[in-house]
Amino acid sequence: MQAAVKHASDLWPTKDPRARTEWDFRAAWKNRNDRKYPSEFLSPEEVWFCHRYEFHRTLQREVTDTLEWRMEKWSPELTKWVTPRLRYEEAVEQWKTGHRRTFDALMEHWKRPRAQGGEADPIVMEWFYQVWPQWPEQPYLSINRKEREDQFKKTWPNQKPRVLPALPLDKLCAARTDIRGCGSEVQRALHLFPNERKEFDGETIIIYRRDHQDAKEYPHVIAALQIDFSVSPTRLAKRFENWCREKARIKKWTAKPNRGPNSEAERFRKELKCLGAWRLVQSGLTHKQAAEFTMEKSGQPLFADKSEWSRAVKQGEALLIYYS
Repeated sequence: MQAAVKHASDLWPTKDPRARTEWDFRAAWKNRNDRKYPSEFLSPEEVWFCHRYEFHRTLQREVTDTLEWRMEKWSPELTKWVTPRLRYEEAVEQWKTGHRRTFDALMEHWKRPRAQGGEADPIVMEWFYQVWPQWPEQPYLSINRKEREDQFKKTWPNQKPRVLPALPLDKLCAARTDIRGCGSEVQRALHLFPNERKEFDGETIIIYRRDHQDAKEYPHVIAALQIDFSVSPTRLAKRFENWCREKARIKKWTAKPNRGPNSEAERFRKELKCLGAWRLVQSGLTHKQAAEFTMEKSGQPLFADKSEWSRAVKQGEALLIYYS
């Protein structure tokens, strides 16, 4: 017999803490029964966005600040005399009454104070959910895929393909004598954070930066390359690829994996699985009951045994502390 559903109002806003979209962020697996257990699986391309969306709807301060911003209620004075829990509960309750409940209305709310007679800056990718009216009440995967795609397109309507940033050569040369007068672009490119290092190999400037996820060093290279635009972009791209491969071979550099168990997407997916396990336990299930419940709802348990469930729940709680 399953435990009764319980849900503390200050954990995260949800209508059903045991809904499959609240805990199942796995990739599709072989031999699954889609007819018996229909579900939309989280694609690798959306893992990062889902991770931001789900963890931040589970952080009380982020929910409070975002909802108060939407309702134009946030102020420094408010934080002095109202407890965080009271602010949170009041913001969630008032948001349910219908303030700016549409995507278009929230986009206008974002643009209005930022435009100042011109074009408003685009929404920062890390905060995309602030203009999604489904957040924080609805899980990411409960939003129809087509609706998610439409909202992404509206969030960044003029998004251009990513390109390599070009640094002004005159400012770059000036940086050799005085970095303070070489402009913000070059300053950002050459700035060293703690535990980072820089070297010049006679051909390129190499900044070794630490990745915040795996804590490994990865080289960021500044180079002056001669580009012949009489050659087609496809052939130029191939020549640049050859240059990169040869540079990496000589220096013995390796890139971050973008596929497989060690890729960034899979690391985020593992964190989401731990968050899902934590949510199920918060809903009143024991580890054994949670394993049986996830097997019943999806055809495969979220974690195999009690020890895995215990580690996942502890990791989920630790991640919430880390991201808060």
